[in-house]
Amino acid sequence: MPAKPSSPFGQYLRTQRKAARLSQAELAKAIGVVPSYISQVETGAVAPLPTEHWPALVKALPALTFAELERTAAISRPLEIDLAKASPAATGLALALSQRIRDKSLGEPEAQTLLDLLQSAGAPRVRAHGRVVDAAGNPLAGGRAFAYRVGPARGWSALMGVRAFAGAAVGPFDARAAVLVGTSFDLLGPKDPRGAGFFDVPGGLPPGDYALDVHHTAADGSPAESWAWPLTVRTGGAAAQNVPLVCAASAPAKAAPAEGADGGGTGGGSGSGTGPRPPIDVSSLPPAPPLAKHFTKGTFTAAFSYYGLGGAPLDRIRRDLDRIRAAGFAHLRVWVDWERPSAASRIVDRKGALIGPQADKLDLALEHAAALGLSLDLTFETSHYDAVKKSAEGYDITNHKNAVRAVLVRWGQHPALKIVDLDNEAEVRGAGGHGSPDTGHTSPARYADLMGVARSVPRTCLVGASVSFSIDGMPKDYLNLLRDAKAEVLLPHFPRVSGWGANEGPNAKALAKALPGIPIHHQEPGRNGHSTTPPGGWPVAEFENAFRSSKAAGSLGCCFHTGAAFDLTTKDAWGQLDKTEREVVAHVAEWVK
Repeated sequence: MPAKPSSPFGQYLRTQRKAARLSQAELAKAIGVVPSYISQVETGAVAPLPTEHWPALVKALPALTFAELERTAAISRPLEIDLAKASPAATGLALALSQRIRDKSLGEPEAQTLLDLLQSAGAPRVRAHGRVVDAAGNPLAGGRAFAYRVGPARGWSALMGVRAFAGAAVGPFDARAAVLVGTSFDLLGPKDPRGAGFFDVPGGLPPGDYALDVHHTAADGSPAESWAWPLTVRTGGAAAQNVPLVCAASAPAKAAPAEGADGGGTGGGSGSGTGPRPPIDVSSLPPAPPLAKHFTKGTFTAAFSYYGLGGAPLDRIRRDLDRIRAAGFAHLRVWVDWERPSAASRIVDRKGALIGPQADKLDLALEHAAALGLSLDLTFETSHYDAVKKSAEGYDITNHKNAVRAVLVRWGQHPALKIVDLDNEAEVRGAGGHGSPDTGHTSPARYADLMGVARSVPRTCLVGASVSFSIDGMPKDYLNLLRDAKAEVLLPHFPRVSGWGANEGPNAKALAKALPGIPIHHQEPGRNGHSTTPPGGWPVAEFENAFRSSKAAGSLGCCFHTGAAFDLTTKDAWGQLDKTEREVVAHVAEWVK
């Protein structure tokens, strides 16, 4: 009786040899080794066959595969990798994977998605061409598409790519993992000699199954985004395929009036009936700190107020984020409990619980932002939660604390989330000095409670609370609190008086002197459309001075505070910018160089 194989490689070799009806001697002769060596390999007495014998081995035993030889060899002996000359990124990947494997924390779906992605990235690309058609088989009259490789793992994945839409698209894709690959490509219009809806992916795609995220124009002239499925790419170059639309990828945006839809021509194609603006080429964006460096010492990040994200359809969010990043901004301020024009814009409800579809939308927005190098600041305000009056302490803000906990548990370690503003303008006191929620703010004691919640949740983002007075006018107890509670970031809203732009820097220096060691981000400088705005609006110089003076003061960022993104339910933010604001977005990249 032969000895029982003692290694996975030996077991695999012996099973395949017997299936091929070859003796050890016959196999040894075929690959050029002595018979006793084959016996030793099969019993595990020696290490797996060296790789130089594998081609001959596969030729002798056609049922063998190189992939399975690699796998069984790796689990039959310690896998040694020389990282001496590897890049820092490759070294980090190797160490992270080995740790996850050692700790048995790398789940099967996650491992399969990684494997599929790495194998497809290394595979030779072949031609991928065809035509996108509607449900009736009619070709689309142009548009732009993005290819998502659909893998065997179950469940949608955000791993190493932009997370695909997980709503209506789940059915047609059987809930399989989808990872964005390659670049976008055009669908031709009806005047092209190759015909409407035709595409030929530049450079081709690795073999596999793909879904297409198609940005096109609906029959009523409004911009639309739909999934087309399936596109099958095979080695050898398959014939052209018709790829039908199967469902909407996001709620279609309402068509905006064609005239002036982009607020005077800054950017292109927001919602004017001309079709959605395709995502931008990230390689052509203005310089900005890498995502991991946002709000770290020695960097400066230009931000953009995007309050009403929760009320916008996903295609509008993506268009706005593309244009915001292209203008030179690298950060967004988003409210999770915004109620303009209605409570339907909220991401968390008044009890502090996440609203499922809205939370999923924020997931997608974060992934799109991360792909562009944009980070986010999520803001809360006490008045937007149900509260109960308490005699000595003011108000019980349990629901507000629930919201903070829920948001940090879900997104606190997301690479694109850099700041959480626990309470907008927290120091503005309510009735009786106890932080009345009906005026929207909390007392120092309540702010300390919120900081306690934040510290109880694992996270990578900075937390603090925004304040709205000059350093001289800020209540002393709040200055003490920010110091004692060890706020991780200061988010000043300095007074909006004539000259506010040039004052941002000196005000920041005074704040830094009073609260040393805490980084500063100018979260809400002056804006047009506020009650403090003079007739005709603030001049461009105020905004320019705000960015330049805050950077010169050593602050880590400054926000372009605009009301254009307060209500995003019917129109892109880009289409709501006034004349002065269009000048700001046209020049901000040079102001923050």
